[in-house]
Amino acid sequence: MVPLVDAMRAIDPAVPVFDVQPLTARMGGVLLLSRYAATVLGGTGLLALGLVVLGLYGTVSLSVRLRLRELSLRMALGSSRAAIVRLVVRQALVPVAIGVVFGLVVALGATRVLAALLHGVSPHDPATLAAAALTLLATTAAAGACPAWRATRTNLMRSLQAG
Repeated sequence: MVPLVDAMRAIDPAVPVFDVQPLTARMGGVLLLSRYAATVLGGTGLLALGLVVLGLYGTVSLSVRLRLRELSLRMALGSSRAAIVRLVVRQALVPVAIGVVFGLVVALGATRVLAALLHGVSPHDPATLAAAALTLLATTAAAGACPAWRATRTNLMRSLQAG
């Protein structure tokens, strides 16, 4: 900054020069509110994703526990463990996939409202929308696979006798 101030004083020493800052420092204060809002919204989104994962895991876990006798019977009749896990994960993914499609439609409809909060990202950015959809589907698959895998490790005879 000193060379700039010296150059300005060399042109006209009577002009007062004060508070010289780069443009990035000046814009940092202007964009502070937007950055804060983005941080809060991002944190809220991560919290919501965590709640979704916990809710899905609990729902699928309860469903597997209630269907343990059926799943054990399928395994006793020759179904492989991988087939049982695929069955449970597929049944967990269907309603979430429907919700993702509905959510993408709503998100595309709400882009005009949220366009003011998006800096550096297009409201119709396909990569962002695809990343959000794939994140939800992947977390659903993981939340469904864990209880299903645990159910395939149970004692078949005890599960069939318990009902």
